[in-house]
Amino acid sequence: MKKIFVAIMAIAAVAFSSCTNFSEKTEETVCDSTEVCEEVNEEAVAQLDELVTEIADGVEAEDANAVKSSIDYLKAKIQEFINAGDKATAQKYIDALKNCVESNKAKIAAISPELATAAETTVSDVVAKIAGVPAEVANEATEVAAEVANDAKAAAEAKVEETKAAAVEKANEAIDNQKAKANEAIDKAANDLKGKLGL
Repeated sequence: MKKIFVAIMAIAAVAFSSCTNFSEKTEETVCDSTEVCEEVNEEAVAQLDELVTEIADGVEAEDANAVKSSIDYLKAKIQEFINAGDKATAQKYIDALKNCVESNKAKIAAISPELATAAETTVSDVVAKIAGVPAEVANEATEVAAEVANDAKAAAEAKVEETKAAAVEKANEAIDNQKAKANEAIDKAANDLKGKLGL
């Protein structure tokens, strides 16, 4: 029992750490291709662990409302930093949100497929905003990807049904052939008997 408990705690620790530990990098700076570096807002980044932990806690509790509320709050903070021109801190928040959503994708989808889609759309939205891409373009890309996935799933399901139908048809043909052969054998036996009886 003790070993099982330790194993469970280890798994929980991995899931928890996947959404945290961003505050440990507060002293780093973010540089673009021109090597112009921006200092991050250390106080804001220090709050990241707490904010993403709220998402992780909501996921573990399977509380869709709590997860959505925490993600929406993080999105609002990212927008706030972008509006203030603090892209370095915004990027830290985006990385934290993206990492947390991706590492808990399966669990979030199990809670609610709609919530999983909304979370991925939020990530695409904030990534597009900091990159200067219109949100509608990013959302359209996400929707197209979802449509492609759905189409592929539908095609696979249709193929399965088609295969099932073909198998049933083949089985019915085999049954009909066996029935025909059985009827032929019965008729032949009856005719042979009539011949012997002189009928």
